[in-house]
Amino acid sequence: AAASLGLLELWNMEDGLNVIDKFLYATEDKVKAGAALALGILSTGVNDGTDAAAGVLGDFIDSTETNDVKLASAMGIGIAYAGSSAIPASEILLPVVCSQNDDGAGFMENITAAALALGQIFVGTCDEDCCGSIVDRLMRSSDLELSTPTAPLMCVGLALLFLGQQEKVEGMLEAVQTVEHKISKLAAVLLETFAYAGTGNVLQVQKLMHLCAE
Repeated sequence: AAASLGLLELWNMEDGLNVIDKFLYATEDKVKAGAALALGILSTGVNDGTDAAAGVLGDFIDSTETNDVKLASAMGIGIAYAGSSAIPASEILLPVVCSQNDDGAGFMENITAAALALGQIFVGTCDEDCCGSIVDRLMRSSDLELSTPTAPLMCVGLALLFLGQQEKVEGMLEAVQTVEHKISKLAAVLLETFAYAGTGNVLQVQKLMHLCAE
């Protein structure tokens, strides 16, 4: 219900922030997480110079908030700055992707949410910092970490960076093949699919049909 306020107040920054504000300081973690997501939804595509989403949600990610709040905050930043290539957002999210296992249970959820958010924000740009950080995290993660339910979202985030870029994905395809986990194959399929999305490339279609037939 708290998250839905972001849709109800969509793009109405002045009044919407006042509506959401009290929920951002709720004592219930789920409500606070919902409010964080609402702030991201409210702010999507808005460029009013305040960077309210980056300011508030970035503080949540850097603080001792619960995993639910951090996860929703990363998702909120991804929604707020989708397609914008916003540097303030990357400065918040890149350290999360590169972080070590020191946050206890659920830390991989935060990492994958941050990776997906970077893909949303820098979609189709092949941004070197984002690409390097995500693929490095894939390489450094243990088999147990890469087998978690949310781990494939890292691959989606990486693939989004190459949306529509076709041949530019070749180098990254070679990089993900060095990941010693079955997730590497998923990453390769997603990378090629996103890179050639909407092109009608016959060779890529044949590749996918062959995979389906296996």
